[in-house]
Amino acid sequence: MQIKSYCLVACLIISSVTGVLAQSSTTTQYIERYKTIAMEEGWTEIIKVNLEIFFIELLRQSSHPKNTTSNINSYAQERLEEFLELLETYIFTHKQVSQYTEMMNLSSYQLNEITKSTIGKTASALLTERIILEAKRYLLATPNQVKDIADLLGYEDVSYFIRFFKKQTGHTPELFRQYFA
Repeated sequence: MQIKSYCLVACLIISSVTGVLAQSSTTTQYIERYKTIAMEEGWTEIIKVNLEIFFIELLRQSSHPKNTTSNINSYAQERLEEFLELLETYIFTHKQVSQYTEMMNLSSYQLNEITKSTIGKTASALLTERIILEAKRYLLATPNQVKDIADLLGYEDVSYFIRFFKKQTGHTPELFRQYFA
């Protein structure tokens, strides 16, 4: 059932991006194709990761991200965009939410309220997701050793980076690279 929902999401994304509403037979064909692909070992995780990357890129390229909640005030949206821009700029050097709140002249509570009300996640969850995304990109796109990637991401202690990555993904960086590279 979980594979079918990922396939359906992929079909809906393809339909909405191409601007073509798929007929029911075409949608069924898409679902069957993605189910077949997902049945192979490891493909379910790859589909999930690619969907995450797709949504992040879609959010970046959208000049006005659409929110499902219509009553989000412009102040909260502006502050969220400011936080996301700072996150993009300083992700390699700033690993604590408090560092971002200082730059934004907010308290941690205020930033968390903004992020929770606009996208439903805490600031630390967004920070962690971004660090893990960058780590995954480096692991899959470069032949660098894990210690070099940890250093690029601003981690002096490689063993801490490995524990952090494993806690978030369920795999060590090396196993992640072997499975998905």
